[in-house]
Amino acid sequence: MRELLTNLGAPLVRTFRVADAVDIAVVACLVYFALTWLGRRGSKSAIVLLATVLVLYELAHWLQMYVTLALFEVGVTVLILGFLIVYQEEVRGAIERLTSRRGKKGIVRAREADTLISDLCEAVEILAESRTGALIVLQGREVVDRHVQGGIHLDGRVSVPLILSLFNPASPAHDGAIIIEGDRFERFAAHLPLSTNFQELQDRGTRHTAAVGLSERCDALVLVVSEERGTISYAESGRLRKLDSAAECAQVFEQFLDNRHPPQNHSQLSLYSLRGWSNAFASVAIAVILWGTISTPNAESIQQTFDIPVAIADVPAGWSVSQPDTPKVEITLIGPSHAFASLDAGKLLQLVPLPPPTEGWHYLFIDSNNLEGLPEGLTPVEIVPQRVRVIMQRKSADTPSPSQNQQ
Repeated sequence: MRELLTNLGAPLVRTFRVADAVDIAVVACLVYFALTWLGRRGSKSAIVLLATVLVLYELAHWLQMYVTLALFEVGVTVLILGFLIVYQEEVRGAIERLTSRRGKKGIVRAREADTLISDLCEAVEILAESRTGALIVLQGREVVDRHVQGGIHLDGRVSVPLILSLFNPASPAHDGAIIIEGDRFERFAAHLPLSTNFQELQDRGTRHTAAVGLSERCDALVLVVSEERGTISYAESGRLRKLDSAAECAQVFEQFLDNRHPPQNHSQLSLYSLRGWSNAFASVAIAVILWGTISTPNAESIQQTFDIPVAIADVPAGWSVSQPDTPKVEITLIGPSHAFASLDAGKLLQLVPLPPPTEGWHYLFIDSNNLEGLPEGLTPVEIVPQRVRVIMQRKSADTPSPSQNQQ
């Protein structure tokens, strides 16, 4: 097994380029975003499907399953289109996540976080006891503006009395949601998008449907107080969970703020960080495997022969040298196919060094080390002929040039 891996990897290592490193980095980034998105969406079936396709593709290359490889080459576009059609909502959500990053305005400091958590827990507990419906949105690292309609802008610090007054049933705006950015109210009476995930919602009402709908489109935490049941629930990443106590509510808030706005002196890795590192490692591994599989045919050495012009190098002052009797030589090169793709045969030139100057005929031996314009990765293996002949003469006013003698 070790010898097999060595034989497969040796050609790739010898021909590894800077462009290959960039290629692996780009693919790893794309795979990382895909894994992160699928993980956050909870699309386990899509992850299993993607892993199965990759394993089958690698197995087909290893066992040289030509029919399967042909189907991959023909059907890859169809598979991508099918994936986009089946998961179009998730893809649109992923694009919106990438284009809706926020700045540092919504970051909550440690001292402000304690007050914010305390006020929110106290307010929702009072609302639940009085069976007053409420919908509270805590923005994460992604903006919610493009997903929210209507609402009245409000720039005020979060406090228990203000939350209770905004959800007062006598107020005409109590049915909407309040948006919290950092530790301040950004707007109230806002309308959130509704979810179509009825399996997750079950028999919940409109508030819960709106909470799940927004959490499907961004990384916000949405808190819901049920008017009918007097229960407290929260929606995050498209999932709806019930909270049984104020202490559990505080724990959810702390974890959300820790994941979305980690403090600068955070010394311990959170679950979110560990998951991110595991996704990064898996992305690099997948990118390297794909690069190795696809680049193996390009790393196999091939040979090509070219006619290369011969040029005399460094003619001494006061001497003239005739054109070689063989103006071109055939040079056979060996190397990977991608190296030949970057070869410009018109710029190849065989420079031939001269011996110490003496008059008469001279045989010059061809040295592959003096081949100019040769891309990295290509090596000369044969030169025909291996020597050329020239005439050297000392220049004088009465002596004709070698070209005139030949005429």
